[in-house]
Amino acid sequence: MQSDEEIKLRSEISEYEKFLDKHSMRQNQYMETLVKYLNASYVLSKIRDKADILFKVFKRLENFSKLTSGKLIFDKRINTQVIIAGLYLELAQIRDKEANVVKAHKAIDLAETLLISIISPIPNRDEFNLKFDLLRSSGFMTLSDVRETKQNLIEAIEIIERAYKLYRSRKNRNDYFIMMTNLANSYYSLAGFQEKEDNLLRGLKVYKKSLKFRSKSNRIIYVKNLIFISAIYCQLASIRNEKKLIKNSDSTLSKALRIYNVNKNPLEYARICNTIGLVYNHLTKHQNKEEILTQAIQELKNALRILSIEKYPMDYAINQYNLCLSYFYLSKVRDRYNNLSKAIQFAHESLNIYKFNKFPLDHMNTQILLGIAYLELAYFRERNDNLNKGLKSLELAVTIFSKRKYPIKYAIIKINMGVYYVYFGTIRGKETNLKNAIASYNEALGILTIEKNPTSYALIQHNLGAAFFHLAEVRNTRSNLANALSAYKEALKIRNIDEYPRDYFITQINLSTTYSYLSLFQDEDENISKAFAAYKESLKITTIEKFPLDYALIQENLGYIYGNLAIIRDKKENLNKSIKAYYEALNIITLEEFPLIYARIQIALGAVYNNLSEVSGDENFLSKAMDALEASAKVFSFRNYPLFYAQIQHYLGNVYKVMAKFREKEKNIAFAIQAYKEALRIRIHEKYPIDHAETQFNLARAYNTLAEIGNKKINLEKAIRAYGIALNTFTEEKYHIKTEMIKNELEIAINNYSG
Repeated sequence: MQSDEEIKLRSEISEYEKFLDKHSMRQNQYMETLVKYLNASYVLSKIRDKADILFKVFKRLENFSKLTSGKLIFDKRINTQVIIAGLYLELAQIRDKEANVVKAHKAIDLAETLLISIISPIPNRDEFNLKFDLLRSSGFMTLSDVRETKQNLIEAIEIIERAYKLYRSRKNRNDYFIMMTNLANSYYSLAGFQEKEDNLLRGLKVYKKSLKFRSKSNRIIYVKNLIFISAIYCQLASIRNEKKLIKNSDSTLSKALRIYNVNKNPLEYARICNTIGLVYNHLTKHQNKEEILTQAIQELKNALRILSIEKYPMDYAINQYNLCLSYFYLSKVRDRYNNLSKAIQFAHESLNIYKFNKFPLDHMNTQILLGIAYLELAYFRERNDNLNKGLKSLELAVTIFSKRKYPIKYAIIKINMGVYYVYFGTIRGKETNLKNAIASYNEALGILTIEKNPTSYALIQHNLGAAFFHLAEVRNTRSNLANALSAYKEALKIRNIDEYPRDYFITQINLSTTYSYLSLFQDEDENISKAFAAYKESLKITTIEKFPLDYALIQENLGYIYGNLAIIRDKKENLNKSIKAYYEALNIITLEEFPLIYARIQIALGAVYNNLSEVSGDENFLSKAMDALEASAKVFSFRNYPLFYAQIQHYLGNVYKVMAKFREKEKNIAFAIQAYKEALRIRIHEKYPIDHAETQFNLARAYNTLAEIGNKKINLEKAIRAYGIALNTFTEEKYHIKTEMIKNELEIAINNYSG
């Protein structure tokens, strides 16, 4: 079903085509009709079949070079080239971005050459020059999505600023308005790369100035500019921590919402709703983020009262994509599983229009978002299925966003693939997947450098740190922890507390955890001190009232630090502090909302309670340890999370081993041995040498204890064998503390066997 607007446009285009087919290019009326045809086709391409319509136009213009000579009216020829440039920029939004921008710039160059060749004065020369600059700047802004982001944004800014100084005439208010909007947009984007506060302020100033040029024809962009002003106030508030800026953000937002009227112009109303839904996503740093996202979703749903897939397929697709984004961001605030499910649903709905053959770029952008959403959803249920779907979406996106054509998009996909590999590594094939993740991150670093893409560079370094940290759990512990620390410190060169407070917090948390882990292998006091220093830095950013989840992660990290500190000194005191911190985290981290983090904390609690029972001699702590491990086992099953399952079995063995000191020694040691053997089904030496060696060490101790009860020679033989296996991994050079401990116990076992 077609809308009245589409029917009218198709009728006009049909009449224009009939005229163009019958008449000569040499006639002035031909040029006038051609311009009308191009304009009508451009408007129709916004409603339906953009690629088909634009290709049809370009086919008609294949012989357009004939129009560059002869006695045709120059301004018509120039205007036609301007429209052609605009059409190429439109086509660049759906395919071959860089190639079509180059074609657009060539059309502008030709138009400029024609204008220069006119010796006699023409009244609209300045207007043409302004159009050229507007189109060129739009081209560079489009290229900033492809490569050399910062450089292309600066190029766009320089062109528009030059135009602003040269063409102050207000005869064409709309061109002037577009020029200032492009300039403000460029400053806003550049703020993500350099001089964040200064560029936000520059963008704010220009956005405000653009508001003076409001007209009926630019009302949608006017509303968008108001919302960007609100977004800038919001970002400035996060930098300066000024309540007044949030009030400014809210009042500007309210002003935007009062502009449109559904009864006067329903289609414009629907498109403005689409715009509001899109730009609201720039307000995700707002303190009332949930309220804003809920309102964005409502506006987008209001638009659907008018935008049906039959009448306005392009607008409908934009609407569905924006709903996907809004639900995705809302999932970060509340009801993660349901909102992620809705985000995925709307993404698939937009793909009903964004077919690969017609809209390859829109199709692939949606696939990237799907990939990220499936990864998030995998934390809740149907893990393998969602991980495979997400990775497939990203691998599909790489086929279009190649390294040569779209290096920036390619790098973004590589970052997300790295995240996938890290997650896969928590399930199986840990070392292989972590090495794949590191390779993906390093490939992205070859494109997104600290000079050109500082925030993306910092993200990659942070992710690299996490990958090296987890690789340290497999092998080469100290060297991989050193690599993790180096990556985190590199990230902090960009992630400073003033400009990127939350990113600073996250990296400081990971830095703290890494120092704490390293303290078990070298420079105990120094590394624990550094762990606490990083922990204190993270506290500068978050409170339980403002950022409850972040606060919970800090408490989990604190529990980890105190647990490691208890190995070094003041065991009982630090174990109690560890337990207190973990319970503080569990006040926020629930099984329903954050099942994986909840189960992870329960494993840690089980280990700490077991250690506390051994240190204090209080058997009651063992039942708490058992409860915690059983709670974690409800999430981490053998089939779904084999590595976490093995960790639970390892700690269960530890609990039974300590329980044997209190009662039913032989029975509980047998249970301990059974649990360790169950863990070793997963923790094989080839894949997980450190975990394998740790479980073998504890298994040796269990056999040692069993030898005290009966079958002395047989059990000591098994103990000695397990000690020897552990020493194959825990070498003197890399693990001197652990090695010394094992050697001492092995020597005693050998002496007992000989005696």
